Parts: sequence; structure tokens; C-alpha cells
Amino acid sequence: MNLNRTRSTRPQRHTIVALAGFILAILGGPGLPATRADHIDNKLIDAAPDLVKVLKAKGAKNVGVLKFLVKKGKGPSDGSAGPLNMNMADRVENALILGMDEMAQLGVIRDATRVAAHADPKFSIKSVEARKALFSHKYPLAWGKEMVTPDVFVIGTVDLSTDMKKTTIDLGFFDKSGAIHPLKNLEMTTDRSILADSGQSFALTKRSIKGKKRDLSELDEEAANSAATADKGTPVEQQLAKGNETVPIKFEIRYDDAPQEIKTDAGGEMQVATPEKGKKVTFILTNTTQDKIGVVVKINGVSTLEKEETESPDCLKWILDPGKSYSLRGFYSGGKVDLFKVLDDDESAARMADWGGSKPRAGYIDVSVFRENPDGEEMKAGRSLRSASSHSRAATRPASFKDARAAVGKRASGSRGVPHKGKGRGLIVESGNSEDKTLEADELKTPTQAYQMQINYYRPSVVQ
Repeated sequence: MNLNRTRSTRPQRHTIVALAGFILAILGGPGLPATRADHIDNKLIDAAPDLVKVLKAKGAKNVGVLKFLVKKGKGPSDGSAGPLNMNMADRVENALILGMDEMAQLGVIRDATRVAAHADPKFSIKSVEARKALFSHKYPLAWGKEMVTPDVFVIGTVDLSTDMKKTTIDLGFFDKSGAIHPLKNLEMTTDRSILADSGQSFALTKRSIKGKKRDLSELDEEAANSAATADKGTPVEQQLAKGNETVPIKFEIRYDDAPQEIKTDAGGEMQVATPEKGKKVTFILTNTTQDKIGVVVKINGVSTLEKEETESPDCLKWILDPGKSYSLRGFYSGGKVDLFKVLDDDESAARMADWGGSKPRAGYIDVSVFRENPDGEEMKAGRSLRSASSHSRAATRPASFKDARAAVGKRASGSRGVPHKGKGRGLIVESGNSEDKTLEADELKTPTQAYQMQINYYRPSVVQ
């Protein structure tokens, strides 16, 4: 079997040893349809010069951006709804860099939430005094090695309408007085990237993807309808059953080979029992369709394949043959598998504190399924404000503002619950015990995201 190293339409190929049953898909890049920028990136890029102008007019020299809240339908504002909480801060940071030139600079702080969380894992912005306290720390700029004191922090909420079709972003900021001021309001149509990043389940029928030619906006609207229905308490599997279709994947969670029941609460969220420390964790994936599908499985927001933390459409994907079952026992990366390990509650709390808020999906398993859509609209290269993994950014921070702006500009141009009791249960993480596992390769042609589910498996004993 062969691995597509060049990501081109007619790739050069290099032979590797196969891992029985698993096939790795490498998608996107030069020569293939690139993932478009979602609507959030487009809106932020267009608004960036105005954001810079307002902040400078307020006397700001150094600006930090804190993680956003996400509100879905009639639910409460949530600080850990999904990747959107943290990547919105990342995107606003990059928008500010893109929105200024060397003659009109702001000092843009990188990863303000992580720094604040490391200083105080229970930090908050709910009170004036709590907001004031955030100015007592030093924060790194997005370029160079300088540590600075911020003049203002930008905050915001992403609000998905009750029907999930409209997304509103309310941007604000506060200064050292702790007073909050409005900054900008942005509205856009909800797309599948927003739904997935907000941790929202949805499903598209096979007929909608493989029937008449559908453009991207039509599929996004159908996904929004499905998400709204799920938010009202009708799980996606029931939605598909009404059209005589089944969920494209059967996803089993096993602790010491014992299958675990996955339940759905009144709000449509799936839940499974928290594993006990020392238990062996295995995921069983079964393709229930008659077609080849691509799957991304994430734990705590980290993909089981190459430990990627970007949005699922951009991640490498497991390719499952029709009707076949496969098992995942850990994180597969660099020709090895790092077996899953279960922490106890104290260890889990310590790990979450160490993450410093960088993993808003801690305690969740996310499953994204992709179908081939050969007759669908080609996804066009779009503008993106997403950065590389935050874990690598600190070590590779650009030397100057000019370098930082060039890096952001390249991407933006389009060229690219109830608490658990007992200390014996907790997070699923990498164990550090690796086995050699080399993977086969295959590809999914014109993939489109058709299904998204999330399963809560852990909540801290102390709900903060």
C-alpha cells in the first residue's frame, strides 16, 4: 500500500508497511480542493482595521485576548463548549496583527488565557476585582521575547441562534479599571465549522450529499437544522432513522473490553461513565455504510491520529472500509501508538490545571465523519486566522512584528454536568507506553463533513 506524501492529484508514492485494518487519509494541500475559510474568519479579517483603530483610540498599547464564551440556542453561556472558546481568542489575536501596519502598531499578546490560568487556575472575569487582577501579570507578545503588561483585554461571546442558522459575535474589552466596554458586533450565517467547533452534534443524510448537486451553503443550512433539532432533544440517530438511514458509524467505548452504554440527556448531549484508573480503554469503530468514510476521533480536543488539534476537516483521517470494524487503543503518531491511560480524579485535576484552559474539550470524546461528495461544490481555498498548535507557537514565536504579520497574512490570503464522585476515575490521556505501529494510506475524494457527535466522559469533582 502507498502513502500520498505530496498531497497532489497525481502523487509520487512511497511504500510503507501496513497496519492491518487502518488506512490513513491525507487530505487537502496543493492540487486538491482546500478547506475554505469559515464565515468567522472572513468577518474578522474585514473588521480588523476598525478593531485596531478603536483600541488605539482608547489609548491601548498592549492588548490581550481572553477565551470566548459560547452560547447555543436557549442554553447558558459556556466557557468550555468546544474548540471555539479558545480558537476565537487565537483568531482575534491574528486579526489584530493583520489589521495594522508598522506605523500603527499595537502590542498583541499571545495566549493570554493560558498565562492567566497558569497564574491562577480559577481566574475569572465575572467581577470588577477579578478583571483588575489580570493586569498584575506579565504576558508574552506574539513576536520577539518581550513580556509586557496589558492595557486592555478583549473578550467576547459567540451566540448561535435558537434555529442554529445565525451566529452573532459580540466583542468587548475592559481596561485596568475593570469596566467593560462594547467593541464590535458581527453577524454571519452558521456553517458546519462553527457547529463542530462549538461542540454541537449534527447529521447530513446520504441522499442530501449524494443526490442532486448541492452547494456548501445548502449543506450548512441542513446541518444547522439538524443541530437545532438535536439541541431540542432529538438525537441525530433518531433524525436519521426518520429518513430510513442509520448513523454512518457505530462508535463503541470499552473499558477492559466491557462495552459502555452511551446515553443521551434531555439537551441532546451524549454521556458515558467515567473510566476508573488502571482500566484499559479501547474505541471500536464500525462503518455502517456501503461506502468508504473518513473519521476523526479526538479525546480532550486532541486527535488520535498524529495528535493534531486543528479543526476536524483539516485533520488527517482514519479511512474505514464499508462494513468493517476497527479498534483504537491510543494516540497514533510517527509510526507508534501511545496507549491510552486513565488518571484518577486528583491527577485529572492536576492535568487540567497544567493545561491552563488550553483544552476546552477536556473530558469529551469528539467523533467527526466525512463522506465522499464527488458531485458536490468544490471547497475553495479561503482566508484563515487559525495558527499552528499553541504548544509549538511559544518556541517558534516570530522575531518581529513584520515576521508575525507575514505569517498571519500568508494564511489569511487563502494560500493554504453532574460531577463524578470518587478519586479513582478521571481523564483519558497518553500513557507514555508506545508500541510500533506503521499505517497504510488511502484518500477520500472530495470529502464533506456529514456527521458530528460528542460524548462527555469526565467532569471534575469540583465544578468551578
